[in-house]
Amino acid sequence: MKYLFLLLAITSCINQTPAAHKPAVISKPAAPHEQPLDTIQIGNKTFLMYAMAESPFDPEPTIEADSAKDIHAKRKGKELIITADNGKKVVLTDKPDIDRDGENYTIYTYNGYQPDIKQHSINGTYYESMDFLLVSQTNGETVTTWGPPIIAPDKKHFICSSYDLDADILPNGLQLYSCLNGTITPEGEISLEKWGPGQIKWQDNNTLIVEYITLDSAMAKVIKPVKLIMQ
Repeated sequence: MKYLFLLLAITSCINQTPAAHKPAVISKPAAPHEQPLDTIQIGNKTFLMYAMAESPFDPEPTIEADSAKDIHAKRKGKELIITADNGKKVVLTDKPDIDRDGENYTIYTYNGYQPDIKQHSINGTYYESMDFLLVSQTNGETVTTWGPPIIAPDKKHFICSSYDLDADILPNGLQLYSCLNGTITPEGEISLEKWGPGQIKWQDNNTLIVEYITLDSAMAKVIKPVKLIMQ
């Protein structure tokens, strides 16, 4: 019996992987249990900010030229005409002939139809400023935002952003909207002072990945990725 016990013990040791050869297991706490870098409030939603090791973003994409190819959005000379389901026509008129330094300079660029929120998206460029317009396909109602809508996977929210740490002309911050059956409701907005948002995308229905942009002493951009978790 003594020899049988010794044989089993030796066999057990041989079959075990030596500790030095076991793969290392690094356990990282889930973000909600880590210490947040910051907390921001947009309307009644609280966002906890956490650092990320790597950025998931490619270099910023090039903005495409005006297409206006949707059957409900047409170009007629200087006019961009959007026809809603209820028959309402929204007419946005370019004013490119006015001197570029004139205060009435206006160019509307059609960026396409967003079926998830039933909105046409248009970029507005003006004298020393710009904004973004969302025109409802349902009723033609127009909502002006700071930037294009970044839509959550469940289509219930979208975020809009604007960056301006340099010129202090445009807003610098984030806007949150909810959307139900094509009806847009503003949830709130925040103006940021210490940093500005770059590229943004949703990781899930409650988590945003954001480029966190600051300026160094030479006024050069320093970009770091962060995660914003909506509570």
